[in-house]
Amino acid sequence: MNRVTHFEIYTDDPEAGQPFYQDVFGWKFQKFEGGPLDYWLITTGDDKEPGINGGIARPRKG
Repeated sequence: MNRVTHFEIYTDDPEAGQPFYQDVFGWKFQKFEGGPLDYWLITTGDDKEPGINGGIARPRKG
């Protein structure tokens, strides 16, 4: 079964929330370099297993 493409979590302090998701769900975070925003990619499990990966960032203004 294919994995769902992507989800995003918006929070005022993405780095502060990461330990919670790591401890509770075992998610892994990798900062995306080179983009216009501070953005972290989230890996929630093995790509061969059903699931969904995503990202975490600050909300955009406006």
